[in-house]
Amino acid sequence: MNLKEGIYYIYVTEDASFIRVTDNYYDNVYIEIYESSEYSDNDIIDKNKELECISYFGDTLQALQSCCNGIKLKDELNSNIIATLKQSGYDYSVHDSAIVIKNDIAYVVYMANTSDTGGDNAGTDTCVVKLAKFNLNNVQDTLSYYVVSCIDNTYGTVNITGGSGSPNIIPDETDDDILHIIYSGKADQNYVEITCDYRISSDNIENYRIVQASKDNSIETLNNKWINKEFNLSIGETAFNNMQANSTIGYYDGYYYIGLVFGYNSSINSVSCIIFKTKDFSTWEYVTDNVEMRISINSVFECACICDNNGYLYISIRPFYKTSNEGTKTLPSSNLYGEVVKLKISSKEIVDRTYYRTVSSKTFFYKYNDEIYLITNVGNRRDAEIIKINKDELKSSTIIARIDNSSYSYFYAFVYNNIIYTSYSSSGISISKFNPIFEEKSIIEGKIKNIFDL
Repeated sequence: MNLKEGIYYIYVTEDASFIRVTDNYYDNVYIEIYESSEYSDNDIIDKNKELECISYFGDTLQALQSCCNGIKLKDELNSNIIATLKQSGYDYSVHDSAIVIKNDIAYVVYMANTSDTGGDNAGTDTCVVKLAKFNLNNVQDTLSYYVVSCIDNTYGTVNITGGSGSPNIIPDETDDDILHIIYSGKADQNYVEITCDYRISSDNIENYRIVQASKDNSIETLNNKWINKEFNLSIGETAFNNMQANSTIGYYDGYYYIGLVFGYNSSINSVSCIIFKTKDFSTWEYVTDNVEMRISINSVFECACICDNNGYLYISIRPFYKTSNEGTKTLPSSNLYGEVVKLKISSKEIVDRTYYRTVSSKTFFYKYNDEIYLITNVGNRRDAEIIKINKDELKSSTIIARIDNSSYSYFYAFVYNNIIYTSYSSSGISISKFNPIFEEKSIIEGKIKNIFDL
């Protein structure tokens, strides 16, 4: 068997029946490879997107690379758990997190539901936003919890009258003492975006304000009333509208945030991904609502973005999928593709776009050594993939690591001291880390050749 011969369709099932890699990593590898002609089209994921989709189409070594790196990644995440965040006696369930690290101190924001109502966003009044803070070298003695936002509390001039959720935390690019927190919440009976600042030196959360949208020299509160006016909709002004504040936020000549507009029910679809830009986290400039960014097969559910150093914005789009509480107008998740879009910031022009495999959870970008990576959850959120983005040609991006049966979802990643620190939803908010250096195909080829004496 010569691994260099031929191009195959590689389909890795959940039980890895076509490609099987043992938990002994490289020590023992068993491979079953079939040429595509032996299978019907139904055995291969949607062939209509074959040429445009980042997937397991490709050579044998690419598939082996993703499997071997995935086993290594899963082992690192499981063995490097730093903390599990879930405040005893207060947090009934937790979800949606983001992490920042400065001087060995981790700051993690997340959503906590304080009852068994089952909600996991601002649409549930018992959902609150929390901040956890701890020293990476001594979690037990340094862990502190703070309530960022809770119903029936007033923070400065912001009066919280309902749930809070979808939080994000971002370091200020010019002031090392400030961490910006942004989240969705209900204030004075309207669902809005809210931002506040955590000041490190005083250990204090301050400067709460409701996000304002700036468009055509007009500045108004970013709420359903503004959305209805701009997009000719008729969403009830007090209806729940979650703009997913925990989208990855990119920075270039300001902070770029990808929001989305949807009513979170079966009667209102997403309008589109909408791009905002801010320099102060108070007023968000409306950049574009580009219709071409709408995913063609369905409505948009969650987005993420990141900027490179050359003036391009990379956007990941997760489509709306069919579940019991998210409407009935959508397709089952097994039929859905995520989408990656490359946008030139100066001209607001889409210069490239492609699809990636079925996606069922929030995606997240991170940057390491000037390379861009996208973490996705596929299938039923039990599998995870890391895609190395090819900035010159998106469809040539590579799945460099795949984890099967992981139960990691809603990843957030932060690069600190050349290590990737992650927060993700599990039984609590798990904080772990992994080495960002993955084995290249040439290294795996050599090890496979040794195993099979090729």
